[in-house]
Amino acid sequence: MNFGGFVLRLSFALLCVQLAGIESPVQGQVSHGAASAGTSAPKPRVACQVDNEPPSDAEKALSRRDYKTALELFQKLESSSPDVSRAGVIRTLLEEGKLQDAVDQAKSWQQADPGSGPAMETWGEVQFRNGELPEALKTVLESRKLDPCNPRALLMTFRIENLLGDHATAARHIATAHMLAPHEIEVQEAWTSTLRRSQRLEIETTFAKDEGLLNAKDRNNLLESLAHEKDYTKGDCQLVQPVDNAELHIEEMMEDSTHRSSFGLYVKLNGSQRTLEIDSGASGITLSRAAASRLKLAHGEKVVVGGIGDEGAIQSTIAHVESIRIGGLEFKNCPVTILEKNDKLGIDGLIGTDFFSKYLVTLDFPGRKLRLGPLPKRPGETAEEISGDADDTVPVFHDRYIAPEMKDWTMVWRDGHDLLLPVSIGGAKDKLFLIDTGAESMLISPTAAREVTKVHGDFDTRMFGVSGEVTHVYQTQEFLVTFAHVRLHVDSMTAIDTSSLSKDDGIELSGLLGAPVLDRLVLQIDYRDNLVNLNYDEKKDPQNLPPPAFY
Repeated sequence: MNFGGFVLRLSFALLCVQLAGIESPVQGQVSHGAASAGTSAPKPRVACQVDNEPPSDAEKALSRRDYKTALELFQKLESSSPDVSRAGVIRTLLEEGKLQDAVDQAKSWQQADPGSGPAMETWGEVQFRNGELPEALKTVLESRKLDPCNPRALLMTFRIENLLGDHATAARHIATAHMLAPHEIEVQEAWTSTLRRSQRLEIETTFAKDEGLLNAKDRNNLLESLAHEKDYTKGDCQLVQPVDNAELHIEEMMEDSTHRSSFGLYVKLNGSQRTLEIDSGASGITLSRAAASRLKLAHGEKVVVGGIGDEGAIQSTIAHVESIRIGGLEFKNCPVTILEKNDKLGIDGLIGTDFFSKYLVTLDFPGRKLRLGPLPKRPGETAEEISGDADDTVPVFHDRYIAPEMKDWTMVWRDGHDLLLPVSIGGAKDKLFLIDTGAESMLISPTAAREVTKVHGDFDTRMFGVSGEVTHVYQTQEFLVTFAHVRLHVDSMTAIDTSSLSKDDGIELSGLLGAPVLDRLVLQIDYRDNLVNLNYDEKKDPQNLPPPAFY
């Protein structure tokens, strides 16, 4: 759960834990190995002083999203704590959405003082927010060499490794960061996400009572979530009978009698059949308010969801469906999201491909089949404890595994349900695009497009998403797109502002790979190991378009 930070005051004894790269702290010190991400070889230990200071007023203001106050307070620290001041100002600019200002200040600082660990680490944070993830990892690892005791460098390592799928290594790094700075707000938030449920809820409940760290809106959202925690149990949304393999028929969803709008699945919710659009850009099952009303679902926890459109986050609620049947699969007691505005979908609902994330998912749109199969077995894997949010067992984390038969698959960065694919446009540096089968077109941000081609206003196209209408729509001229061994020559692409999507993810998204490309391909997804594979069969391609080139 991302609730913006929290405060913990634990006894120092709890910090005396034996971990990889960590020795038990003595006299307020931690012996810390300056290891590279993902390695376990012994490294020389460095004595690091544990920072037991509570959050400063500037850090609290930033946690409350009071950016004006945070900026003023960080600036006042310039004479007494220049590194803290500059890093805090840049982080505030990032949170405020002033990305270019943050880039300019962080780059200037790092270039002026290349031997500074804080300057290097802060530059890594900016690269991360700017979607330059490989570069961010390299920068953060360099900052850890310069300053092995910087907990924020370990925090950033944790974030990047989680996006890579190296969850076990990431958990070790955030445990180290928390030992070094047990009251650092973002470190505490990340560390808490790795704990068992009862511990996490206790910490979040304590945090919700601290009026200095949350604004009213965020506090209400957290209290709402905590009030409904009892709604989620260990057995939620489990298969009634285990199924190793399944093949589901993909249905055409028609805009009118002659035009297809999208692809969907027949889904029975409490015995009532609906056609839900297959959407790799969505999570779980999302229903329109009208569909939920017809199913007589009880609305529960309030949440917000976002997507394409200029209206911002949309109020939604969670309901539980006793039975969900899809082909030969039946799931019990599954939470679903209900959009509270009827006109935002125009259909009964969406089913995200992450609903099947425990399987190897194959979306064969040309062949009209969705196939589910077993994931490759990890070396030495046995029956293991499965960690879940509703389960109070000790979480089990694994690093990603690339099976020999998947060595040529493409790595994606995964943020929750979002699959972020590196895409090369023209001759520019790789950008991150969201794999989104629910998008009716390929989309790019005007900023990214202008690096390689010309962009002009499009006054004829109207575009709508979950978050309403897109006010400003543009069109690009031609350029070359390459991704996942696919090369496409694009005559023109729709361009829209993607800043709201980027802010939600905390990572710059430069576009969406939508239906016009994905509908012509066979897309395979391994959510566990952050891998995708694309194949093309010209015989199955129903579109009268030039075939994509593979390299």
